[in-house]
Amino acid sequence: MAAVESNMLELGTAAPDFELPDAVSGKNISLSSFTGSRGLLVMFICPHCPYVKHIQKPLADLLKEYADASLGIVAISSNDVAQFPEDGPDGMRTQASELGFGFPYCYDESQTVAQAYQAACTPDFFLFD
Repeated sequence: MAAVESNMLELGTAAPDFELPDAVSGKNISLSSFTGSRGLLVMFICPHCPYVKHIQKPLADLLKEYADASLGIVAISSNDVAQFPEDGPDGMRTQASELGFGFPYCYDESQTVAQAYQAACTPDFFLFD
């Protein structure tokens, strides 16, 4: 399996706006959902990726430590479910439940949000202040 390198957004880039359904709660989550947060971590992850599987448990444990912090956290899956059916909302809900995600896990069916963030692979992380 060939690794794909992440793309870096230029420092100082504002977080691209988005509005996506949370696969767990069904609520729409947008960039404005994190107004008041001192920072925002946007993670592009998915259930099938071996790299995500390798880090998902320690990542979930680490992010639980930030549950009461003023850091907004959102995970997004943008994979093509025709190619990776487990990356759709059902697989996302299972992953979130098994790992105890305490943050929204949104489904980007059209991949427009991933494109706006220039997400190139999973996992891909973007931190904004």
